[in-house]
Amino acid sequence: MTESQVDVLVAGAGPVGVLAAWQLAQWGVSVRLVDAAHGPATTSRALATHARSLEIYDQLGMLSDIAPHGTRVNGFIRHQGDRATRADYDFGNLVTRFPYMFNIDQTITERVLRGHAASAGIEVEWNTRLESFQQDDEGVTVMLRRSGEDAALETVRVRYLWGCDGGHSTVRKLLQLPLKGESTATWLTADAIVHTDLERDALHSLSSPSGALMMFPFPDPGKWRLLDTSGEGELEQPEQIARQFSAKLSQALGRETVVDPPTWTAKFTIQQRAVPAMHVGRGFVSGDAAHVHSPAGGQGLNTGIQDAYNLAWKLAMVVKGQADAGLLDSYDAERVPVGQTLLASTGAVTNSAMASTIPRDAQNSDRSFIRQLIWNASGLSIAYVDSPLTVLQDEPGKGPRPGGRLTQISAADAHSPGWIALRALLRTSAWHLLVFVGRAQPVVHEQVSADTMSLPAWVDTVTISWRRLDADDHGVWDSDGRVQETLAANDGDWILVRPDGYLSARGNGNARLREALDRLTSLHV
Repeated sequence: MTESQVDVLVAGAGPVGVLAAWQLAQWGVSVRLVDAAHGPATTSRALATHARSLEIYDQLGMLSDIAPHGTRVNGFIRHQGDRATRADYDFGNLVTRFPYMFNIDQTITERVLRGHAASAGIEVEWNTRLESFQQDDEGVTVMLRRSGEDAALETVRVRYLWGCDGGHSTVRKLLQLPLKGESTATWLTADAIVHTDLERDALHSLSSPSGALMMFPFPDPGKWRLLDTSGEGELEQPEQIARQFSAKLSQALGRETVVDPPTWTAKFTIQQRAVPAMHVGRGFVSGDAAHVHSPAGGQGLNTGIQDAYNLAWKLAMVVKGQADAGLLDSYDAERVPVGQTLLASTGAVTNSAMASTIPRDAQNSDRSFIRQLIWNASGLSIAYVDSPLTVLQDEPGKGPRPGGRLTQISAADAHSPGWIALRALLRTSAWHLLVFVGRAQPVVHEQVSADTMSLPAWVDTVTISWRRLDADDHGVWDSDGRVQETLAANDGDWILVRPDGYLSARGNGNARLREALDRLTSLHV
């Protein structure tokens, strides 16, 4: 038996675990990433990537690596007999750089994440199962079992353990965190070529005598993910499943529709469950290890990515001595309510998906439902207004408020020169203090720079000016004023942005800034 030591052990090398390990490494934390599987998954599983996840990928600098491999979905089409109705509210109404849903095979997302993790020195240790662990005041002792040619037991001493090991999480079970909720219906899903002329920039909802059907386009020509809420079909008989979907789709669309034998099929009993807490002592859970739910809203991967992005920087600050362990309590405070809300929203989507018919007088309520569905699914509705890390304004004004996303801007504004430059600066692993000097004279600019010299080491100051900055200035030339205008900032205002892109505080003047920083320091940052 061998022994080793590391800051953090991440169990589970799906997209959540890989992102977690990569981000910890980016912050300078020593980390190992283990998974009991023999290697990466080969089936697509999750398909939908929503706007908030795309914003995160953009901030991480990996967006260009996945963009060529997906397809944009802009709306919903309901089919009733020979009638096809496209919802008049679609993803284009979202205020974000990414007003759409992006369908991409999960295996591609995982491959891109592993590539970035490898560039940070992280390699997945496959065939390595977490068997047990014990916590004490100083750390966690973990027992790992490697299988295969180099089979062995290993004891690892870590400061923190992070379980990203899926719905059957060993970490969650050993932490004795109950997964509370209920099981509901069993659905059938299949990936197959469908010979149809249906629009491929939309999700399609159809009805059949045995239940509802849904169709989600893949980037691959002619390929769709098919969902049948009746759950009928034998997984071992792909030809039979193809005939079944062909018959149901032909009837639902009123014209012959042929489905080829699927390349992947699965049946799943919908679980609507979540943990009441996301950490116990030095052990944490994220993604499916913390919450499982209906796939109808396409939320699993997206919520897990946001869990990991929320915790990684906090864990890193604690490990590096920039904050004490009390900061980690904010992970539960911010993400447990998200998991609970997720159960309610995906449950509503499930009920709607299972409705085989839509009343003709339900157009208005259906539009309202679609609007809420898109808003919730996008991840843009998530805000941490009640977080201990949020310092609320005395008199809320226009623009993003503390607890909300910084990037509450339209796709057009996101491509302004100032916003492009600002997004690039925000990709560093740090808190950022945005200071708006507008058209201020150089002497004012120099005074602002002097006033920020005493900031904590974990805060990077970014000056945003309508004037061209000197080469040695760490700032943004907001040449058309769009950054300052869209953020509703006046000259002399500042905005304190967390590493995950949410506002912690905003205000005007050094006294208010010092008050906000003192508040954060008192809360262990």
